[in-house]
Amino acid sequence: MGDNVLQWFPKSGLANALRANAMYPLHIPGHKRNPKFTLTPELCQDITEIEGFDDLHSASGLIKETQDLAAKLYGARKSFLLVNGSSCGNLSAIRALHRPFGGTELIVIGESHRSVLHAAELCNLNTVTYDNARDAKICVVTSPAYNGETLDIPAIAARCHAGGIALHVDAAHGAHLGFNPYFPENATRQGADTAVESLHKTLPALGQTSLLHVCGVNIDAEEISRQLDVFETSSPSYVLMASADYCLRLLDAKGTELFDGFAERLRRFYKSVENVPFVRRYSENSDPAKIALYGESIPELLRENLIEPERVTPDGTILITTICDEDFIFDKLTRLLIKENLK
Repeated sequence: MGDNVLQWFPKSGLANALRANAMYPLHIPGHKRNPKFTLTPELCQDITEIEGFDDLHSASGLIKETQDLAAKLYGARKSFLLVNGSSCGNLSAIRALHRPFGGTELIVIGESHRSVLHAAELCNLNTVTYDNARDAKICVVTSPAYNGETLDIPAIAARCHAGGIALHVDAAHGAHLGFNPYFPENATRQGADTAVESLHKTLPALGQTSLLHVCGVNIDAEEISRQLDVFETSSPSYVLMASADYCLRLLDAKGTELFDGFAERLRRFYKSVENVPFVRRYSENSDPAKIALYGESIPELLRENLIEPERVTPDGTILITTICDEDFIFDKLTRLLIKENLK
């Protein structure tokens, strides 16, 4: 795969330990890391919680190092590595917050992922808006939204904390935020008590890899961990964890360089299409990495030119860009949109 941001398994950290393991696996997983029975060479690194490889649900070695690095990068008190996506993080955080904070209502701000609604159901909480809340001790905010819109997390956090309400931020689409001033700040540094972020959505990491951050000083990290035991698999994939480990180490080593380049590509793109009416950012505070396009012809135009959008709705087309997108795709997109505008 080469020495670039798409090389999921470099020789470092947990991934390095997986490569170096020479023990024959008389244990699960059933493929036994035999390349004749796995789809890719990477799957040969899939193991289980054997000696020297730590335990996701009681991390004290390699996995703890990865989680400590995540906490450092995002400014959290403690970070948990997730392999069941941000969904299990939402479920775990909301249930953990409900136990000590109580209440019969859950304040929901912004469009909510179904896992938030499932958490409300499991905790027997009625979902309400902030202005209608009467007995709420937890508030869940989705920011950034799918389309890149962000909310004023510091103001929401101040209002919540003044009322004794814990704030959980579903930032599944915001794992890339806070690494460059061109992008909005990360929720972990804006007053969130807990937050989830999907590494796999906007950073170079495999599907299902996410983080759950504990930021608030009054939040019981041990209770968060206990709820993760309830909602997360007891057989986590080491391939997924190695991917997350690589992603975080990449951010630590080259994050400034990668995001400087990414920001410059986005600036150049938006400047080039500033007179194209069907390219729009929702506001100056929205995430520029989410490119919103409008017009009935756009989805067909993209697909005819071998570009598959993230989402197509009657309200518009959403493209997700990341540090892995190189100059050529921004240049191609620019040419297509300018040409379409001239028709």
